[in-house]
Amino acid sequence: MADDSASEYTVSAVNLRRSDWKFLRRVAEARSDRFGGRPSVSKVLESLINKGRKALESELKIKHAASQFS
Repeated sequence: MADDSASEYTVSAVNLRRSDWKFLRRVAEARSDRFGGRPSVSKVLESLINKGRKALESELKIKHAASQFS
């Protein structure tokens, strides 16, 4: 997982549909019930990013390659 030092984090706003936010919140609450601690949508998003990191990085490579030919 990513480094948990405070200097590695930033505060941002993410615009989501209400239904998506509620879904992520329910997942965070379920994880909190299962593993303890406070529910954290940020942690849910972080885990989704980490699981899909290779696919996301490949999107960056495709964009970078396409911009070289423009």
